Amino acid sequence: MIMLPRTYCILRIILLVPGLLADDECTAMDMQSRAYKLWDCRSLPTFICNMLLCNPRIPLNVQLLAVVQIGLRITVYGKPKKNARRFTFNLKQNGSEREMPSIALHFDARFDYYSERRVIVINSNIWGERLWRNGVRIKRFPFTRGSNFKILFIVVRQGFEIYVNEKFIHTYRHIVPLKNITHVFMNFDVDVDRLDIRPLYYVRL
Repeated sequence: MIMLPRTYCILRIILLVPGLLADDECTAMDMQSRAYKLWDCRSLPTFICNMLLCNPRIPLNVQLLAVVQIGLRITVYGKPKKNARRFTFNLKQNGSEREMPSIALHFDARFDYYSERRVIVINSNIWGERLWRNGVRIKRFPFTRGSNFKILFIVVRQGFEIYVNEKFIHTYRHIVPLKNITHVFMNFDVDVDRLDIRPLYYVRL
């Protein structure tokens, strides 16, 4: 049996608290190589797995190695294209578009999409259905074409808390069980600099 020093155990307990998380950065080399970084995803249980994607290609469809549970944080740093009509962020179940996989959270920022102008549409879809559920339209539109943004999604007991540029936007209640969420999907008129996925209680020593 390996005994850890008491000071180390205390340090771990102190660090694993909310509010002490520092964002990981992408270096210029990371951006050029489109780096995909993982911490504590193999040596430790996946509920503390931390993922960082630098300058990922769009459309993006990446498998979540972290378990989707209360406290998971997903932060997107990016910029809508100068001629953007819309961009989409989904938390979804694995499957092809033809199979209509469940989409637990569909976040669609619409600058000019058919008849809709400057509105955020949030809804869900259940596997195999072609019916969007629990739709919400938010007219407080915080995005500007060609300007940087930061979107933070936090999984809480009531649903998904959503913040844009540090301002609260909405809490979207859960429709799809969290255990069914396996992938992050992004598409359309956006460039993503960084996608950071980590539990709330994660701090890397």
